[in-house]
Amino acid sequence: MSVTVERQSTSSNTHFRSRWMVCVLSVVSILLVAFLSGCPGPKQPESIYGFEKNSSKLQIGFLTVGPTSDFGFNYQHNQGRLALEAMMRDRVHTVVAENIPETADAERVMQRMSDEGANLIFATSYGYLDSTLRVAQKNPNVIFMHCLGTKQAPNMGTYSAALWEPAYVSGMVAAMTAKGKHNLGFVTSYPIPPVFWIINAFTLGAQSVDKTITVDSVFTNSWNNPAAETEAVRSLAANKGIAAVYVLVDSPIAGVQAADRAGIYSLAQHADLSTFAPRGWLTGSVWNWGKLYEEVAQSVINKTWTNKHISGGFKEGYVSLAPFGIAVDGETQKKARQTVDRIAAGQLSVFTGPIADGDGVEKIPAGKSLSAEEVLTMDWVVRGVNGVPKK
Repeated sequence: MSVTVERQSTSSNTHFRSRWMVCVLSVVSILLVAFLSGCPGPKQPESIYGFEKNSSKLQIGFLTVGPTSDFGFNYQHNQGRLALEAMMRDRVHTVVAENIPETADAERVMQRMSDEGANLIFATSYGYLDSTLRVAQKNPNVIFMHCLGTKQAPNMGTYSAALWEPAYVSGMVAAMTAKGKHNLGFVTSYPIPPVFWIINAFTLGAQSVDKTITVDSVFTNSWNNPAAETEAVRSLAANKGIAAVYVLVDSPIAGVQAADRAGIYSLAQHADLSTFAPRGWLTGSVWNWGKLYEEVAQSVINKTWTNKHISGGFKEGYVSLAPFGIAVDGETQKKARQTVDRIAAGQLSVFTGPIADGDGVEKIPAGKSLSAEEVLTMDWVVRGVNGVPKK
């Protein structure tokens, strides 16, 4: 009897514990459902770039490889962005990501911009090309524009501006101001097409004044190395006896300052640097990106955008000559402005043959002028350019 009672007691306890657990689980389930019903779900990552969600404005992102305060390449692109906003304030919203290296970081930034609502992305550095292509393929509803590129995709176009036009006029100004000195200098980064078409145009412009002029170049293998740029200018001035130097890097400030200290003339690319070299500044080549950016944005809004390469020069207002320095006399200024007008009017094309390379091989036959697309792939230098690394 006692055994039976013991068994009955154990069975009752087990039944009680089971019913108690069911009740507890039911209460927990009810509370959990009530809690979740009041929650919006997993929290979405916050926007880090500041795109305006649910806005009627075109959302535009920009990537720059360096700081927009460099008073050079990145500065000028940002000036174009600011000009775009000023012209289309009620129709566009722009953001910029600075100091983005030409690595997988560029892909991550462009993908994040796409995820956050960008409709149009400008990848402003030459080395972003392949990254931009990969991100464009993953985001067919976003339009991408790559600066200086030579490859397109259905939703990716390319753009440039004919900076070889003001570079040619800059070479003329340098030669006329040098007054009989036959050696000029050029400090730059890498032996790549965007460098070749500038150094070639500068040399051809100088040789249009004096056929005997040569240009000694130094390649620093960096877009931003002020110490190397300073030493390159100093070395050219001391060892080569150059009369003037053209500086083509992301921020030419260090180079033109070194030229002023060395007592030689300076020219540069991107912006007016006369305040940094008050004695020796001559002029330079300036990109005016704002007008191009406005035209691209408007085409996206109008749904007329295509992936065709966009380029233009003096005529389109995409480039200009930097203000002249105090060393440039009135007659030289007059001839420079006349040349600008001739180029803008289509009366003079910078790369019109016959033009030979450094080995004397004819690259452009007589009477032929290169198209913008042909200039962009230029991988050779004209006769008279020295110091270019061998391939």
